[in-house]
Amino acid sequence: MAKLMTARQMRDKSPSELQLLLQEARQEVFALLNAAQRAKKYDRPHLKRHKRTEIARLLTVMNSKRAEARGCSC
Repeated sequence: MAKLMTARQMRDKSPSELQLLLQEARQEVFALLNAAQRAKKYDRPHLKRHKRTEIARLLTVMNSKRAEARGCSC
């Protein structure tokens, strides 16, 4: 597992890179949940929370970039 990326680092990425990071993070959450169901326990439950936080951060940065592109000052 890589270290969590900060919002500042995410803002430096292109929209296509952000989309790829989002897809990878969602796949990792899915894999973590599948592994937990197979094992009937969570080995490292904090990883799911960290990945979900990263997904939320990615979506926030992506939405702000879209708003900037539209010229919205929201």
